Amino acid sequence: MKINITHRDFDLTEAISGYAEEKFQSLQKYLNDSQAFINVEIRKTSLHHKQGNMYEVKADLNYGSRALHITNVNEDVYASIDEAKDKLADEMAHNGDRERSLVRSFARRFKKLIKREE
Repeated sequence: MKINITHRDFDLTEAISGYAEEKFQSLQKYLNDSQAFINVEIRKTSLHHKQGNMYEVKADLNYGSRALHITNVNEDVYASIDEAKDKLADEMAHNGDRERSLVRSFARRFKKLIKREE
């Protein structure tokens, strides 16, 4: 799995970059596709907040013929990365559940069709 990390409006340290790569690399266990690609953009949302900085993490996952997109905003860059990874994992699980239910539904219909013909 390839991970591309970009940043805007702040300096991306090696620690933040390594942390993000480690977190998003953990999603590999959900994928069978080694050609999966995650594009992660970390940025400050604006420079006008009175109560500190707000960090936005956008992640785009492309695997097979599918694409998932999530966005998360938090005051802490590490917390924002964690929440973005969790949201992406939830989306992947939901997508997998949906596929399994469609396959099972098709299998049930096929089974009924075969029983009718017998």
